[in-house]
Amino acid sequence: MKSVWRDSLAPPIKHRVTPPVYDAINFSVEKILHDGSTGLIALASVLALWNLAVGMRTIMQALNTIHETEETRSLLHRAALSLALAVVVGVCLLASVLVVTVAPRIADGGLGVLVGIGRWLVAAALLGAAVGMLLRYAPAERPEVGWESVGSVLVIVSWVVASLLFRVWATSVADFKTAVGSLTVFLVLTAYIFTSSAIFLVGVELDEVLRQESGGKPRGFAQLVRELLAPGPAANG
Repeated sequence: MKSVWRDSLAPPIKHRVTPPVYDAINFSVEKILHDGSTGLIALASVLALWNLAVGMRTIMQALNTIHETEETRSLLHRAALSLALAVVVGVCLLASVLVVTVAPRIADGGLGVLVGIGRWLVAAALLGAAVGMLLRYAPAERPEVGWESVGSVLVIVSWVVASLLFRVWATSVADFKTAVGSLTVFLVLTAYIFTSSAIFLVGVELDEVLRQESGGKPRGFAQLVRELLAPGPAANG
């Protein structure tokens, strides 16, 4: 963890904030990593997991509304499921961030180029796993969900694009050394989170519309592309 912070995470932050701000951040992180504050790290992890589980319960309610399904699961069942989904989704999201952040620093030259491209494929696969788990197990009716569904592809691609835009803004546009820049980052981060949530719900709604049109059968992305490219009745005639 110390090497990840010092080699991958700390350098970009150092050049974007004022020296006092960076010193405070670096001191806090180094203090936690050096002293091995197991209790503090455990408490922070539990709080983060709790907040993520609350978010999972909100997603469960939203998916039930989209699928027009009444909640029939017990309170205990929903609590256990939201906790399990929080763990799985949290691990996938954290792993995707680490892959994108750390991967470029483990190889140079031609191998570095391959790793730089492959990290986005791995991150997309992790995001796809998180989306698939949510779509399959969060709603009460347990619909059959294709891993390559149109909504899932829309969510993953949109998340990647939004994350890239946010990264470009944070690394090349934002100026955290001014008061306005420091305030703006919270507004942009809030907009990024809101956009990500909206993208997920739009993707789910799109999958539900396509599922209803196909008589309840999941329609994969590749299948929809083939249908769009296939010649119509007029062309056949």
